Amino acid sequence: MKTLLRVSMWILVGLATLGVIAVVTTTTPWFQRWMRRRITASLGRLTGGRVEITGMRFHPLLLELTADRLVIHGLEPLSQHPLLAARGVIAEISPASLINLQLRLRQFSWTQGQISIFTGPSGIVNLPGPKASLAPGQAVRNLMTFSAQTVTLGDTDIYWNGKDLPFSANASNLAILLRETARGRYDGSLASPSILLGGKLKPLHSLALSTQFSFTAKGAKVSSLTWRGRGISGKAAGVLSWDPTLRSQFQFAAFGNVGLLARLCHFTGLESGQIKIEGAADYQTGSLSVQGRARASQLAVRVGTIRPPPVALSFTYAADRHAVKLPNFVLAAVGGQVRGSGEVQLGPRLPRFALSARAEHFNLRSISHILDGLALPLQTMHPVGVLGGEINASWRGDFQNLALAFNLTLKPPASLSAQDLPLEGSIQGEASRSKTTRVILKMVSLKTSYSTILAHGSLGSAQSPLSFRIVTTDFEEWRPLLEFLMQTRLPATLALKQPAIFSGAISGTLGRALLNARLQTG
Repeated sequence: MKTLLRVSMWILVGLATLGVIAVVTTTTPWFQRWMRRRITASLGRLTGGRVEITGMRFHPLLLELTADRLVIHGLEPLSQHPLLAARGVIAEISPASLINLQLRLRQFSWTQGQISIFTGPSGIVNLPGPKASLAPGQAVRNLMTFSAQTVTLGDTDIYWNGKDLPFSANASNLAILLRETARGRYDGSLASPSILLGGKLKPLHSLALSTQFSFTAKGAKVSSLTWRGRGISGKAAGVLSWDPTLRSQFQFAAFGNVGLLARLCHFTGLESGQIKIEGAADYQTGSLSVQGRARASQLAVRVGTIRPPPVALSFTYAADRHAVKLPNFVLAAVGGQVRGSGEVQLGPRLPRFALSARAEHFNLRSISHILDGLALPLQTMHPVGVLGGEINASWRGDFQNLALAFNLTLKPPASLSAQDLPLEGSIQGEASRSKTTRVILKMVSLKTSYSTILAHGSLGSAQSPLSFRIVTTDFEEWRPLLEFLMQTRLPATLALKQPAIFSGAISGTLGRALLNARLQTG
């Protein structure tokens, strides 16, 4: 027993001595220089670029590797910024790496970074690609098995042909596998259950992301890329080549919560709904184009105080950096449809929207319910009809500077109730909304069972007021309107022996209208 105890003590003393020697050795300048050379060479083989590391220190008791600056040069000329430059690099090695000999980190981060990708005069970008290292007869060579509990890339600028794209990322439980499967060909995968991205847009909620890829010195292929987060998910696949010129082709499908996406883009016109977008993207010679189709359902739209019932929308699209064109869209709401085409002009400020469409089968009764908030006597008048016609509209951002032109027709519905007021005729005019809402009626010609209505003019502008003339042989058709305008109750029964004429003009705004009219009977 004493012999076993002495042996155990000597083993512990030996291990402690070795540990002290290892700690002392790893803190010597010689070891620090050796480690810097090894890491520099390994990164050079992996990236194919020239690597520079300054101010590197290894802290053995903390298993922490720090560097003041990490630089990876690509194929750019010396006068250009390097492919990657990072400051304040920290890598905390997990103790598990010492057991299974795989690169596992507790943390990897940098405080400031810059990634520069550009096209030179010959069109070749500065991505070098890894150096081939597979030995003859060797089928597979594992280059890197990397995992980290936390990855933080803070205050990072991505420059693409000189354009700055501010970026930051934070990932947890990130895993990367990279291996060489043929001479000069590399396969890999990347996965994380939580990646938080930020940049020019409001930061996204964290995403679960996984991808499988392969690349050579001339290009890369993403065979699978999937992401999922709160309210958004999607998948994509494609190819990227940079020899001799940069070109990329991708296919994608994305699903999202419209309300969340609208808030991320600071767009207040859409409140909720679901959307699915699928398409194909092509990038070449500095130009990006995307085309595909989309379908949205249960869209909740708000225009001022007006909130229509849920809307459905489907469209095809073709987009580049200047505009998004919608050659064919269908919008379904309140029992009707709007079919047409549209375009969104993209620029440094708010996007500009324009559409040309035809409306069909809209129910006037349903529209009356939507306009309740405008304090009009529509519900007591019970107007009914089937609305259709031509519509042209343009606006900026969330319906700013709205301009609307319309040429509409009304037809009575197939079935009527006793209290309905059927309308038939045409309405032609314009409407605009910037600081105030303005309506110009070029021509209104309508008729009911016992009345005719004519109107023209404007409301909400300094132009001619809205003039109108109503001729009726049945007072009850217009009792709700007259009581609303006069703000008083009229006698219970009024019988007309001859046609009555109600004419005049309305001036002011929609919220503060001034009526000047007269009623002529007998």
